[in-house]
Amino acid sequence: MRGHAQIAGIFMLDANGDMRAASTWRPGINGFERDYFQHFLLYPADTGTFVGKAVTGKVTGRPAFDFGRRWPTSGNPFSGVIGISVSHDYFANFFRDTAYQPYHSTALIRTDGEVLARDSKRVSPGPVPPDDPLMQAIAGADRGVLWRVSRSDGMERLYAFRHVQGYPVAVVTAVARTAMIASWLNGIYLYAGITVAAALALFSLVLFGLRRVHRERLALASVAAEARKSADLEARLRQLQKLEALGELTSGVAHDFGNLLTPIIGNLQLLKRGPDHPQSLSRISDALTAAERGQELVNSLLAFARRQPLALTALDVNSTITDMKGLLAHSLGSKGQLVLTLLPALWPVEADVARLEMAVLNLVVNARDALGSDGVVTIETKNVKLNGEPDGLAGDFVALVVADNGSGMTPDVLAHMFEPFFTTKEAGRGTGLGLATIYGFAKQCGGTVTVKSAIGLGTSVTIYLPRFVEAWR
Repeated sequence: MRGHAQIAGIFMLDANGDMRAASTWRPGINGFERDYFQHFLLYPADTGTFVGKAVTGKVTGRPAFDFGRRWPTSGNPFSGVIGISVSHDYFANFFRDTAYQPYHSTALIRTDGEVLARDSKRVSPGPVPPDDPLMQAIAGADRGVLWRVSRSDGMERLYAFRHVQGYPVAVVTAVARTAMIASWLNGIYLYAGITVAAALALFSLVLFGLRRVHRERLALASVAAEARKSADLEARLRQLQKLEALGELTSGVAHDFGNLLTPIIGNLQLLKRGPDHPQSLSRISDALTAAERGQELVNSLLAFARRQPLALTALDVNSTITDMKGLLAHSLGSKGQLVLTLLPALWPVEADVARLEMAVLNLVVNARDALGSDGVVTIETKNVKLNGEPDGLAGDFVALVVADNGSGMTPDVLAHMFEPFFTTKEAGRGTGLGLATIYGFAKQCGGTVTVKSAIGLGTSVTIYLPRFVEAWR
């Protein structure tokens, strides 16, 4: 699975547990004894997705844990299992990178005590007992914190946990009492939030892959037949297309989260250098705000994929921009100057505030990437009356303009900029969903988006949102 280290393999097992198709293939593999296979063998009805315990892969020889679903076909109540194997090492490396301090610990634990992954290259020798204080707390609440003495080294730690929605899995992070300082106590929920947000993003990719496998079960059945004849070229092509789609989505999520992590990391570095600085509370607040916007980004991506209705409410665009000023300035960094030109008597609009904030942040980050030296990004608000242009709109609207004096775009790029997954950035820096999501948001609110740009003259993006009339009645 080159380029997708979090996925160790995608496979299909028949009713006897024999492997019929897999992204990593070796003849003679049988998974009859695996817990996920035994689970679906015991329960005749479809019980959804099952999370298997951590094991050593029979093909790769490396630790992993599996997501499995029944593979139903007509006339047979149980035809086998479709599964995705997730790399233990990927999560272990990620946890070590995000919690590198001595005596820290992070893990994924199944609600029955099975340890799926942790910040260690070896798989846990056994499950956490049900009478352990940590497992009792996980069984009784969706999230929480508790003090607990570690079974492995006898050290007392503060544990924070949170369930992964839709799965019998909890993310657990622990900090040793002896290593805690005042600034770290104030920021522990920030670390837990970053870990949970990253885990949710990764699990959303796994869920996306499982849904695609389920929708294509008839095609995969044909691939399995071809595999038995050792002629599975078509299966390899389908698998490559699936991985390319997952790769595009993964790189886009990583790009957007990188934008949000910039102010978080900056504020934490400042706190590390001077925890007693008078602005420490302000820096912690800014970092927490950016982390919360990361959670809002996950919700926005899910809403875009599912086409869920917006949470429309009357709001003041000027207040929204003013509240975001610190975050936007941090996002620009040293590359440019942020200038706000806000109309005092601006009309209220009806929109989803979280989606509006993400739209503005996305536009500012795109402007930052286009800036050269002495760059300026201007955010302007104004009241406008439209008479059929643009997009046939007529009536009172609020125009939110984000402009820069950067490199600008060619006419060919402008012609495709609202297309999903179209991007001019190098691999790993964006999916092209940003402007497509902003355009969809504006359309759902009853407005639209226009763009003006020229090479060497910068870019100006205008979001039109309809005036909220009810506020004036």
